[in-house]
Amino acid sequence: MLNWEERPFEIANLVNPAFCSLLLHISVGDFFKEKRNGMPYALLFLIFPLTLHEPTREVLPSDTRTLLTEWFKEQPEEFGKIFADQVRQFVPYTREAVIFGMQRSLFDIDENGNITHNTGHLNSAYQMKSPVVAIMNSARFVGRWFAKLEHESLIFKVFGICP
Repeated sequence: MLNWEERPFEIANLVNPAFCSLLLHISVGDFFKEKRNGMPYALLFLIFPLTLHEPTREVLPSDTRTLLTEWFKEQPEEFGKIFADQVRQFVPYTREAVIFGMQRSLFDIDENGNITHNTGHLNSAYQMKSPVVAIMNSARFVGRWFAKLEHESLIFKVFGICP
C-alpha cells in the first residue's frame, strides 16, 4: 500500500478511510437488519472488491433473492481470478477503514468477534447526493446479500478465497 503522499489523487479519494468506513458501516448495518447479528470480520474484506470495483459492481444482481452461488456461476470463467486479485489489492484499505471506523466508534466487536455498527453516527452521510450513491447502494445490497447465507464460509468457497 502506498503512503498518502504517493497515492494517485483518484485512488486516494476512492479509498480514503472516511469514505471506506462509511461503506463498511452501511454494509454492516444492512447485514444486521437482515440477520440480527454482527457481520463476520472476514466478510468485510469482500465488500470493497464488490462495491468499489466498477465492473463487478455493475454485474451485481438487483435483488438479494438471487443466490450468490447462482450469480457467481453466471460470471465469465476469469471472474474468479480477477475477483481474488481485487480482494488482495483491497486488503490494506479494508484494514485502514476498519481501524478508522473503530477509532471513531462507528463499529464495535460483539461477543462472537463479529463487527457491529453503532447507529446515529452517520445519519447525515446517508443523505448524500452524488456519484457515490451507486457505490453506497451496492454496499447496502452486499450487506443484505451476505446475510441471506447461513455460513460465511460458503461465500469464500464460492469466490475461491481462503480467509
